[in-house]
Formats: sequence, structure tokens, C-alpha cells
Amino acid sequence: MNQINSKSLSCSILLFLIFSLLVFRQTYAQSKDTTSVRQPAPIHFEVQQGDTAFITIYNILGKSVVKQFVARPGRYKLEISRYHLPPGIYVVSIKTLYDYIVKRSIVLP
Repeated sequence: MNQINSKSLSCSILLFLIFSLLVFRQTYAQSKDTTSVRQPAPIHFEVQQGDTAFITIYNILGKSVVKQFVARPGRYKLEISRYHLPPGIYVVSIKTLYDYIVKRSIVLP
């Protein structure tokens, strides 16, 4: 995997979070009157033999709130709701030797 410049990654995550906040405000305002419980969609990823995965969840301020390490090979389904995070916008980063996944998740009250 190529080396990633941490400043450009931090800047990209910050811009992504700002954009997500604007989308979250609009989405939350539209869904406030609904009674259905919404769970963030699970994130699917695979860890190859001899590979590891580093999972980090960032809050809207860019602070990492969850760090997890996965060493066993296999297919995984990450559900952000299992971490009991407060409502807000989160960025989930999953790094493996062969893949780098970044997803936005919104946790509603």
C-alpha cells in the first residue's frame, strides 16, 4: 500500500466531515417526524490470510473515538451501532494491506 500523506488525509477527512454535517442537518430535519428507528448500514470488508485490519472511527471533530485491530482472516460486517456512540456524524476508516475503505455513518437519536 502506498504511503499516505497524513496532512492531506486529515484535510480530506475534515472536508468530508464538514460536507457530511451539512447533509446530516438536511437529512435530520427531513426525518425528524418519522417514527422508524434507523440503523447505519453495516460496512462489509475482508481480511486476507496474513493480513490485518485497522478500524478507526472519527467523530465530526476529527477525533478518533474507536480504534480496533482485526488479525483473523475472514469476512466481516462492521455495525457502528454496536459501539453505542452518541448521535452524530462519524467517518469509519478501515485499512488493510490490500484495501483502504472510508465510509460516512450517521447515528440518529
